[in-house]
Amino acid sequence: MLEFTEQPQPNEEAIKPREIIKALTPQEIIDEQEYVRTGLEAMRNYDQITYEHMLAVADLISEIWKKIGLSAKEASMLMEAGLVHDMGKTNIDQGILFKKGELTDEDWEEVKTHSHQSAKIARENDRDLIAKIVAAHHDHGRSKSAHRINENKIYELMIPERRKIDQQSDKLSNILAIVDNFEGLRSERHYKTSLPLEEVEKILLEKFPTAEDLRVIEALMELHD
Repeated sequence: MLEFTEQPQPNEEAIKPREIIKALTPQEIIDEQEYVRTGLEAMRNYDQITYEHMLAVADLISEIWKKIGLSAKEASMLMEAGLVHDMGKTNIDQGILFKKGELTDEDWEEVKTHSHQSAKIARENDRDLIAKIVAAHHDHGRSKSAHRINENKIYELMIPERRKIDQQSDKLSNILAIVDNFEGLRSERHYKTSLPLEEVEKILLEKFPTAEDLRVIEALMELHD
């Protein structure tokens, strides 16, 4: 898994928008984007599990983007979104994030704000396309819900009505949703164990049933062949 290492800050010229002729790596994005470095540092100090999850999501995207037909520019945007998508959880009470039992309705209401908070971080740093991808990443899937699995029971967090975003952002946010779900289901948490690949595949296929979704799911499954 990608390990975040703090690097000397680049000069202003290094982080100006530029034409991307090859996909950046997650580490290159961290090195170039100060707000990503700062956000990851804050998350590492606040919630190590979420910090590791964001790095893992970006790392998975870096491994599958060619297989699922993304351009280098799209891949770089999606990896950046992966590094940012849960940053808003630094605004969620740690008592909720580390809670071992079932979350209350009030807990879920607070958790639901994290996508908007993460998008706000990107938007405040003039990363509007990244903000769009991040804001919508929990809006995808047949159930339009985020799952928290605890003792073989799925608790559903209903997501607000999907926002109107452009076609490219919609496509990338859907891919982010699949990778986010995959990494979460495969990882051990304080409230659940890691699920076997067969069960993860079944959950993803039920939640993301389109042909485009299948291509992403297959690419993720192939990493473990």
